[in-house]
Amino acid sequence: MTSGQIFRSYTYLFLNVFLSSMYFTFLLTGFLLAIPLMFVLVGFPLLGFMFAASRGLAVFDRQIGAALMDEPTPRFEDDLDLRGMNLGERLAAYTSSSMTWLSITYLFVQFVASLFTVTIGSMLLPFLILEGLLAMIGIHTGMISGRIGYMTAQASRAITNGILPATSEERARVTVPAEKAKNDSRRPISRLADDDEAEGVAYYLTDDGEVVPYREKAKNGTR
Repeated sequence: MTSGQIFRSYTYLFLNVFLSSMYFTFLLTGFLLAIPLMFVLVGFPLLGFMFAASRGLAVFDRQIGAALMDEPTPRFEDDLDLRGMNLGERLAAYTSSSMTWLSITYLFVQFVASLFTVTIGSMLLPFLILEGLLAMIGIHTGMISGRIGYMTAQASRAITNGILPATSEERARVTVPAEKAKNDSRRPISRLADDDEAEGVAYYLTDDGEVVPYREKAKNGTR
């Protein structure tokens, strides 16, 4: 394990709790304001804003976490097309989208997980500094505290990332229709002739319109 990985892991542990606390405060305040204000109609646009913000914050957190841990940037597919919708239709679209609720769940679980991981990171930090000082004078301990911090960061990401999985590359690929792929896999007659010309194989057209090699023609007794 490199020193860069250890530094990134501990940066993630301490920055994660700061960002997660901001997410938690923002969501809790926003939803507690939006729900009571729905009785005076002001809460409806605020609720729509909170739904949209939750989705955006979850994607942002996944991406910044990947950048801190030096991992590929996750891709997310927006499952909503809100163009031309009014406020009521937007709210209905947000509430019916699974990504909205997964994003909210992700942010709250991220906050809880960050409290545990920052506690572990704070306990390990003095030992990490001690191991670094010992390494400077030639005493190598294997950076055990650094490895534990790295595994803690990876475990936290595995738990929270499972709630809001990124779009797989396989889904993002453009697939060729089966019929087109089947047709493209057939070599033309001229290509067959070119490939087999070097092998001395000749092709003939039967009365049924089939192209067969000479040896099959002779076997079937066609002339």
